[in-house]
Amino acid sequence: MGSYETALEALARWGAAVRSVDLSQGHARARDAVFDTLACMVSGQNAESPRKALAALERWGQGRATVVGHDKVLPAPYAAIVNAASGHSEDWDDHELPGQTHPSVVLVPALLALGEERGASGRAVLDAYLVGLEAIIRIGECCGIPLYRQGWHATSTIGALGAATACARLLNLDQAAFGHALGLSVSMASGFINQFGTVTKHLHAGLAAQAGIMAACFAQAGADASADGLDGLFSMLTRMAGPEARGFAGFAERLGNPLAMLEHGVVVKRYPSCACTQRIMDGVESLRAEHRFSVDDIVSVVARFPAEYMAVLQYDTPANVAQARFCLQYCVAALLVDGTLTPAHFTPEALVRSDLAAVMPKIAKRELCGADNPTFSDLGLADEIVEVVLKDGRALRIVVRYPVGAPARPMSAEQLQAKARMCFDDKLSREVQDQVFVACRGLGGLDDVGDLVRLVA
Repeated sequence: MGSYETALEALARWGAAVRSVDLSQGHARARDAVFDTLACMVSGQNAESPRKALAALERWGQGRATVVGHDKVLPAPYAAIVNAASGHSEDWDDHELPGQTHPSVVLVPALLALGEERGASGRAVLDAYLVGLEAIIRIGECCGIPLYRQGWHATSTIGALGAATACARLLNLDQAAFGHALGLSVSMASGFINQFGTVTKHLHAGLAAQAGIMAACFAQAGADASADGLDGLFSMLTRMAGPEARGFAGFAERLGNPLAMLEHGVVVKRYPSCACTQRIMDGVESLRAEHRFSVDDIVSVVARFPAEYMAVLQYDTPANVAQARFCLQYCVAALLVDGTLTPAHFTPEALVRSDLAAVMPKIAKRELCGADNPTFSDLGLADEIVEVVLKDGRALRIVVRYPVGAPARPMSAEQLQAKARMCFDDKLSREVQDQVFVACRGLGGLDDVGDLVRLVA
């Protein structure tokens, strides 16, 4: 290392050296993230994206890593692809705000697959998860939002670096090899937001998880890579994120100070739909609970949110299930008609329901205007607004800053378990569900993380 330490070198130095005792303060939150992600993986195990991924990948041989919900074991990189696609297929997995990524659905499948293959302990997986999340969030602070604005899917681009960081930690790579793993992962980072509404969007999470495993294993085998992958002339910052990116000044000092999990955390989703729908639906639900109106009482619903979300919530009349998760009108209509939004609303049969179609025209999307419209760097803190006009003349309004499940409005242990029950109920017996709950609560004490994964095979 010369006089100038690149961001990649700083991350490798910190990730290889940070002590487990210093990471332990984040273990409880990491354990909940693993639990929630595992539940999402089980819930989505029969979706189109993991089925098609498994059909392609199983042709290339068996391994030692469990495919959730299937009597299959694949090499760790392949199992990670399928399991991440399962976890992301219903868009019920968590997200984080600085980089606008879905971190856990990349990190957890990668770590569980590699950990099962290598016989890693639960504590080692929790440590590695926190180190990987640190990479995702801190890189996201520096270039994630502008990266997104350039058309790159941050979950699959920054996610690949986060997965490599996590896997390098799980393999206990020394600083030099750790840095090479990160450098390798930059060359594997890809994925575009124009894939939203397709199976490929779900595969993005899996390909990022695979990239992390392979980059760490390549580095362990002696492959080297440039240390200029994040900053520098031909770097992710300058070539992918563009001039709006904050840059990596102060990056090294922020690593672990405090842990990103404690400073920012992850947002656990209440509803199985795009993150951009969550606050609006919380607002609709809050207004209905307070004012006790029915769907028949409604004249109109206006949702006001950041202008940047219009490109994400692009579908007004969804043509398929994948598009429906990015259709605000459909999601809100289902919530109003049925009082909830669950995976059952995302089936071909549900999409043609006449009662939902009748409500959708009453729901309008509007951009926040003027001072109310945040800069893209502040999207995670934007106040969103729901306005409901009723037939009796009442005009109701609510401002929502944080969705349920955000660190500022966390789900209780009971709410997390209730969500998991919804994910598990038609897939696992109650006996196995209870075993999963116990194993997840005691994850830090498991000698072999494979004991958890095999419960959901």
